[in-house]
Amino acid sequence: MVKCPFCGFEGESKLLKTWKYAGWDVYFYQCSNCGKKFRWQVDPNGRKRSFAMRVGVRAGKRRQ
Repeated sequence: MVKCPFCGFEGESKLLKTWKYAGWDVYFYQCSNCGKKFRWQVDPNGRKRSFAMRVGVRAGKRRQ
């Protein structure tokens, strides 16, 4: 299970997509609790080496 970086939920999140990037396995999830989307990257050995990355509009970069 992956922890949501937005709300901290550690339950089952919906896996939307997977791909490889520079030798890393990238997983794109949607949180079952808050509904927001985030990425999780894992190295080729299967050890989690990357933090969950938020996907969406940055604070301060919102459209007017």
